[in-house]
Amino acid sequence: MHVTERDRFSANGVTLRGDAYRTNTRVTFSSSGDVTGYFGAGVLEKVLLPDGRTFMGAGRVKVLAQPPGFIVAPDTGVAKNQGDFCATLSG
Repeated sequence: MHVTERDRFSANGVTLRGDAYRTNTRVTFSSSGDVTGYFGAGVLEKVLLPDGRTFMGAGRVKVLAQPPGFIVAPDTGVAKNQGDFCATLSG
C-alpha cells in the first residue's frame, strides 16, 4: 500500500509544514486476523527549515515497535538535520 501524507508540527509558537511525501506501507496479520507487523519504508518526513536546510527522515521503520506519536526518524536509514528540526521547534 502506498500512503501520501503532509504533516504540520507546532510547538513553542513555531509551526513547521512538511512537504508532501510518499511512503510504502506493509501490514501483516496472523491467521486470526491480528496485526503482527506494520512497516513503513521510503520518505518518513521532509520539512524545509527556516534557515533553508531540510530535515528529512528516510528509510525503514517498524511502526509497532515505536512509542505512540509521530515517527520522523527510521530504524534503518537516515535522519538528516534532525537536531536542527528539534531545535527549531524548541523556540
